[in-house]
Amino acid sequence: MMLTHAFVPWRVILATVIAALLIAALPQAAEAAPTKRQRCIAAAEKALGHDIRASDHRIVLGTDKPEERLWTSRAQDLICGFGGTEHVKGTVRSGDIFISGAGTSIVGRQEGGLIIGSNGDNLVNYMSGGRFYGHAARDTVEDMHGGVFRGGPGLDRVGHLHAGRFAGSRGPDMVDTQYGGFFLGAVSYTHLTLPTIVRECRSRWSPGH
Repeated sequence: MMLTHAFVPWRVILATVIAALLIAALPQAAEAAPTKRQRCIAAAEKALGHDIRASDHRIVLGTDKPEERLWTSRAQDLICGFGGTEHVKGTVRSGDIFISGAGTSIVGRQEGGLIIGSNGDNLVNYMSGGRFYGHAARDTVEDMHGGVFRGGPGLDRVGHLHAGRFAGSRGPDMVDTQYGGFFLGAVSYTHLTLPTIVRECRSRWSPGH
């Protein structure tokens, strides 16, 4: 009596082993890939230097769109951009955190809170409080009335410095017009233009003198 043994090709065995390994690795891969929410919280904690409670913040997540608008509605907003050009509408207030994505960020008004720039151009139109940390080739505050602006490695500029502290970094730093406040730029690249003040001396004895 002859026994017949079923022959299983080696290719079938190899494919079965590979499939089993891939299935076993799927849960680990899912755990290893952080979500956008997790990435946003981690970036905020790194910027602040301490842990935060996500429940204390309204988290606003950007998308990968080339251009988008992100809205602030109240204090304690945690806003993270992930796309190209990001326009932050509303006012960044005390307790707010805005972390720019990979592209250009534009903030209309900052009265408090924290802004972390991206590798693109970062612009704050009006600043009266809070902290703005540049990180790009070009970081700009057009009208500064308070707060702290620390530039990045590229060109850092304040259009009109009325109050607050502007500290440049390694690259060129410039203030178009300084009326007050504190400006500390890189020694080799600092440029400052003082306001033009026309003074007139008048005397009752010689008018126009």
